[in-house]
Amino acid sequence: MPLPFPGGSPDSLFFLLIALVVNALLGGVSLSFLKPFHPEALLGQGADWFDRRLNREKRSERNRIIRGALVTLLLVGFAFALGVFVLNKAATAPFGRYLEILLLAVLIPVRQVFDEARLLGVALKGERFDPSRVPFLAEGNFDSAKMDSYALARLAIERLAEGFGKDVVAPVFWFALLGLPGVFLSRAGRVLAVRIGSTDAAHRAFGFASRRLDAALGFLPVRLAGLVLVVAALFTPTAAPAKSARALVPEGGKHPDMNAGWPVAATAGALDLALLGPRQEAAEKEAMPWIGSGRARATHQDIRRALYLFFAGGIFTFGLVAALAYHA
Repeated sequence: MPLPFPGGSPDSLFFLLIALVVNALLGGVSLSFLKPFHPEALLGQGADWFDRRLNREKRSERNRIIRGALVTLLLVGFAFALGVFVLNKAATAPFGRYLEILLLAVLIPVRQVFDEARLLGVALKGERFDPSRVPFLAEGNFDSAKMDSYALARLAIERLAEGFGKDVVAPVFWFALLGLPGVFLSRAGRVLAVRIGSTDAAHRAFGFASRRLDAALGFLPVRLAGLVLVVAALFTPTAAPAKSARALVPEGGKHPDMNAGWPVAATAGALDLALLGPRQEAAEKEAMPWIGSGRARATHQDIRRALYLFFAGGIFTFGLVAALAYHA
């Protein structure tokens, strides 16, 4: 009878190491016809369906909070149960472990986070900046026409730092504790926070539970990610690890997102930058605090340095998992 939650076992951690390598090498391969069937895409579609039917403006704030909490509980519970089911099937079915490795490689988007920032850096390096070459600018809630090159470079570095914490270290952390169901849990919380957890007027009440869940799931791993980036700064040319460490608590606490502050602050300190700051999103200019005491005029060269820092952090994370596998 397979154990439902083999977090920390040598075999499961070894599978995680393989999956991280697979994603790092092949994660950038575009198979557009498979994107609608990605587990996170399916979960996001479910969240959107409930959002359209249950999140009505005419309902009271309390009613919308309760409905949003029920939707969050239902979808996250389903994701966790699915992780338990797949894990048990993978332990007994022929080639089941290959399925587990494939799912881990799909659900922990190391390469995708890296490539997003790299593409923006390449676009900024060119003589003519074309937002359509950068998918998250073309599809996201950003008015790139009203953002100068410095703001765009800062945005790329910020998203890289946040992605390292929320999309890389967090699922690895929960896998080490709970195995494959932990990854499903972590990614479900992240997807729901993005889809229905916005703080805009339409989702402030309905997304309350999803925001709190995502904050709880990310609280420890994202702070661990900040510490990892401090260590990574030791191996990043021209980075300042001491300044990165000093920035963690005072600068990280300024970020509106409690689960983004530490990685962003660690990156700002390491690269001697001032990140975040006022920016144009959608139709409004949003007031954001500056994080870091360095220069705000980031360039594509700073994106390259941030990518190096991300890479060093990824190697260190891989080493931590390998050490756990060895001693488990």
